[in-house]
Amino acid sequence: MKSIFALLSESRPWGSYRRNMTRDEFFSLNRYAALCPELFLTIDICHDLAPDDDMVRQYREWVYLRNIEELSEVDPPQAPPEGVPAWAWYPRLAWLDNRIVPTGELGGKVSDDSDMYQQFTDLPFFENGGVAAKLKDNAMRLAELTDKKHLRDGINILVCDALHAYEEGINHLALMSRWFYGDPVFDRADLAITAREIELAWDNVSGTLHNIGSSNAKGIVVALIDGEGTAISQITIDEIDAPLDLVPKRLDFNIPLPEKPRSAWKLIADPDNTIPEIYEGNNMVRLDDLPAVDYSKGFE
Repeated sequence: MKSIFALLSESRPWGSYRRNMTRDEFFSLNRYAALCPELFLTIDICHDLAPDDDMVRQYREWVYLRNIEELSEVDPPQAPPEGVPAWAWYPRLAWLDNRIVPTGELGGKVSDDSDMYQQFTDLPFFENGGVAAKLKDNAMRLAELTDKKHLRDGINILVCDALHAYEEGINHLALMSRWFYGDPVFDRADLAITAREIELAWDNVSGTLHNIGSSNAKGIVVALIDGEGTAISQITIDEIDAPLDLVPKRLDFNIPLPEKPRSAWKLIADPDNTIPEIYEGNNMVRLDDLPAVDYSKGFE
């Protein structure tokens, strides 16, 4: 039951299952609703076998919410002790004491868990210890997990749509830069270029420069470097902001190509490493890795 539910949990098609609608009518609504017969059947069987099971009750009443005669009475969570503010009590009771694991995860995937941490953004500004200290400690653990498992060269490695691409750790790093303000690990720019966004023409190289860090970058040199480490051509970009508002920050550039590129030429952002960055390994693209260009009408 859990596994089948999880496969459909992102699209949540049961939200369209309205009162007085037959199941066949619902199943025919769209391609996601058409995947629900197995889930509905599984829930029904589990309920028949274990009508008093609390987990089955939760799944059944959540999926059939608008098409069930009566919902169960559920006791409210324990109230805060005297003198304990609600904002500190309920996050701790529901999440920090009962859901969190050593990696900093809260029970979902990294994507949803990183979103959940952002619901607690203000708590570390209310206190230094207590709930805030535990929250920050576990958030740091999640940051380490995303860096190891979900990001490569500062970019999400999972295949997903644009809406969800930021959730796999990029958004969490932005939160870390706010909670650990001034920490050199997080309070830095992170310039990035990638081969799939670089285009080589017969007289220029064009592409997109990203800042995926937590600090603005200024005076950014983007240069073509030959196999000996000498700059062949370069430009300077005045400034690129950090995506602290979770909106991608990027700028297009175009560098003149004075001659036909040779083997081992590279395109490098900040070739002299003058800008402190979270990660330096995403600043370079080898021109040899780009599609070949016909120079018969160009330099030759």
